[in-house]
Amino acid sequence: AGNMFDVHAKHDVTVSSFKIHTLFKVAVPMTIYTKLGSWENYDKDPSAWDKLGTVSVDCKGYGTPTTISNAGSIHIESSSTRAFYLTFDQPELLYYQSGEYPSGSIYAEDSAIQIKTGVGKGGHFGATYPSRQLNGALIYYLA
Repeated sequence: AGNMFDVHAKHDVTVSSFKIHTLFKVAVPMTIYTKLGSWENYDKDPSAWDKLGTVSVDCKGYGTPTTISNAGSIHIESSSTRAFYLTFDQPELLYYQSGEYPSGSIYAEDSAIQIKTGVGKGGHFGATYPSRQLNGALIYYLA
């Protein structure tokens, strides 16, 4: 299970970690990908993405945020968009919001970034499920 979403930077920022919600308490690997530009039209094309790495995640379970801070930092320049793809090997583990906003619409924003609604993914670059929002947060600082 996974989630692709876009982050548009209004200022230079560096993403240092993610907070996500999972359905179960379990320790599993998560693979994190990124690409310059949007995920749109690249949701089934692994060659378009840069793999940041596979990290061990101690999932906290439903209702408790799980922090992923061991994937390195990613810089996003002002006025640019960067896509992220967070995925587990285990199905039905990542908990995301669905249906409230169409894919590509702004789901959350502040003075420095916009997070756009993306898609849910079945398996690594598998089936695509539209209108899925990251149920969590990006931790970033101004660069």
